[in-house]
Amino acid sequence: DKCQAEMVALGALELLVSNLSVKAAECLGQFALKEAYRRRLFQLGLVAALLKFIEAEPAVGAVAALLNLCALDDCKAAVCRASGALRLLSSLMFGASPLNQVAAMTLSSLAEKD
Repeated sequence: DKCQAEMVALGALELLVSNLSVKAAECLGQFALKEAYRRRLFQLGLVAALLKFIEAEPAVGAVAALLNLCALDDCKAAVCRASGALRLLSSLMFGASPLNQVAAMTLSSLAEKD
């Protein structure tokens, strides 16, 4: 917790979102596990960035980060508005087994909103 707080104070969230990669998505997914950071990540545009990233390079860490963000209803709505479910379905069709599992969990989370 202290380490994450120090990273946030140094601008790590902004840096990771603006330089999104597989490892950055995995790191941001860890931050998104905590309610205190979810809102900030949403405000930084992480939902849109992750959806764009997943479309270009489906990765378990990126889909898992999206799953963690979807604990916020605002994030679920943003994913739906951006046709995120369609992108996740593509991940299911063309992804490897772990990716399929995380994409399915994320789709399930989106369905809970309705």
